Amino acid sequence: MLALTASPSTFDFGTNVTGDIYFVSDWGSFPEAGWNDFPVIVINWWLEGLARLDDATSSSELLSFMDGPYSIRADLRSDYEVDLTYLHRDRVVGRAAPIPLQTLIDLVRAAGLSAVVACDKAGWSSQDLMSLRRRLLPRQDADLST
Repeated sequence: MLALTASPSTFDFGTNVTGDIYFVSDWGSFPEAGWNDFPVIVINWWLEGLARLDDATSSSELLSFMDGPYSIRADLRSDYEVDLTYLHRDRVVGRAAPIPLQTLIDLVRAAGLSAVVACDKAGWSSQDLMSLRRRLLPRQDADLST
């Protein structure tokens, strides 16, 4: 079991969107339950890395959090599943059971869509939000805030 929690009810907007974003698996929460970071920015990064795994231009990607030395290494297996290793700096602190790559992509995309909808509803706009919107909704106009 793997879930990605990105809680729009915790989002705040200054220069960038901040709010809770963390993974939950049988191993536990990572980095921790209620982890506050920059969800729009990191989701964008993660989708970029996952796209490289999906098109096989990479076999390993680091899904980094922006606030703190935490990341998840996603290693592509031959069966299109990914092994997820939780890292604090370069030290392994946990592992999640292998999951299909598409499941991980879907979790991150769903969190991204939720973030875009919440930010649009609040009337927030930023370059990072525009970039995430374009990545998630490539066939629509880049400026969907109007």
